[in-house]
Amino acid sequence: MISEKIVVVDDDPRIHQSLKAVLFEHQLISFLDPQKALDFLSGPNEVNLAMVDVCMKGLNGIELLQRLKGAREDMAVMIITAHGSQDIVVEALRLHADDYIEKPFDVHQLRERVKLILKEKSRYDHCARDPQTQMERIRQFIQRNYTNASLEYIAKEMCLSPQYLGRLFTRYDPYGFRGYKLKVRMEKAMDLLRRSSLDVSEIAYQLGYENPESFMRAFKRQVKKTPGVYRGQYQQRRKKP
Repeated sequence: MISEKIVVVDDDPRIHQSLKAVLFEHQLISFLDPQKALDFLSGPNEVNLAMVDVCMKGLNGIELLQRLKGAREDMAVMIITAHGSQDIVVEALRLHADDYIEKPFDVHQLRERVKLILKEKSRYDHCARDPQTQMERIRQFIQRNYTNASLEYIAKEMCLSPQYLGRLFTRYDPYGFRGYKLKVRMEKAMDLLRRSSLDVSEIAYQLGYENPESFMRAFKRQVKKTPGVYRGQYQQRRKKP
């Protein structure tokens, strides 16, 4: 499900990097220290899923699962285990873990199981019926996935029709869907022109354009100057004392 906040608790930084790459459309909040994760999740937050490794120093994953379920019954917890740890899996499920995933991860399986958990959560279903909450979630998704955020894809993920989604944008956003997506792209383009040494072709492909010419036409239409002129003027301003 799009644009969810997911907490990952694992004392191996490589696991955090892997999960961020696999679950790229979600906002992952990483904790190496399970106690800090518990402190965060016990307070006010908008997290619907915690992914918790079993083998950690200090508070282990099973203990963290018990405390999380005591503090936040509405939040889903997925346990991360080593391959073949069946006894641990049975114990975790007995303590009401919502699911488990084994290392090394099967990318397709992991994405599907996370998606299923988030769809099943009643809290998400309640939020999904509120139009303004829907709009905020869609905007967040587009900001992180501006190269492939189609109206049809988002509608399917939110169990809505593309027509309804289009009407949402007409009602709640002055730019409309295409206009908002273009706005996000152009803001990213301006940031890359200011802060990177990438040439215009590299920026165009990074933003998801099929060719540099399409990007340059869109940029000039929106910013009223070419990417080269925009970058040159910015660099000139920086040089002034």
